Amino acid sequence: VVVGSLPDTVLFQAESYPDLLQQIIDSFGPAVTFNIKPKQLKGVEPLTALNRIQVQLGAMSKDRGGYTLVNFSQLLDDPLQMVLVFGDDLARVSELAAALNIKAEPALEALRVAVHA
Repeated sequence: VVVGSLPDTVLFQAESYPDLLQQIIDSFGPAVTFNIKPKQLKGVEPLTALNRIQVQLGAMSKDRGGYTLVNFSQLLDDPLQMVLVFGDDLARVSELAAALNIKAEPALEALRVAVHA
């Protein structure tokens, strides 16, 4: 129910990191320039791809602490399901998700842990 009520400008469900990046770019619209393109992520290891996306997002909206991609809730149909959160909202989003027993963790951090486990 929660996932279905989120707008597609903050909730991203994708099969791959190039697809994820394309959805993010589309959500910002043509007025926002990205330094990386989806085709640059094809064939790249998942950790490298996600790191590149997160670096780009972290550099945006500096007044709000950049953006952080957060793995969110139980996966539905796609292997990647994330929400875009302002950096200065991350602690509150994590707190609220925990209170509702919804999985929410910074995606890059979680992938680093999984890769090095």
